[in-house]
Amino acid sequence: VICPEGVHAAAAPEHVAGPARATEFGGDPVGPKRTSAADKKEHKEKAVFVDANAMKEKIRLAAIKPEYNVANFYKRCLWQQIATNHWFEKITLGVIAFNAFWIWMDTDYNESELLIEAEPIFQLMEHGFCIFFSFEWC
Repeated sequence: VICPEGVHAAAAPEHVAGPARATEFGGDPVGPKRTSAADKKEHKEKAVFVDANAMKEKIRLAAIKPEYNVANFYKRCLWQQIATNHWFEKITLGVIAFNAFWIWMDTDYNESELLIEAEPIFQLMEHGFCIFFSFEWC
């Protein structure tokens, strides 16, 4: 039977007795294993819990770090002004929502397999979405 190192004789099964009992299960026949000052120092360096002050400092640094915003990397031009405009964002989200609705309409009511064979309203809407999303992507 193999037991982890440092298990004392008291942890061994009752049917094993005497010094054989202690040494077989990793203990010392005289008594528990003694630790030196170097062992205690090594144990202290391998702390289970994080240092509270170090954790607080890490949180402080994370709190003062500026929030990431991709718009900070845009060049200053007309497209940057459009892309960072709150109305453009709202309109784009509206078009995305309407596109989801239109996908439902298209799948239920458009019976043609090719766009070129579809009724004009389906062609117009698909081309409109394509143009808008291409513009928005640029």
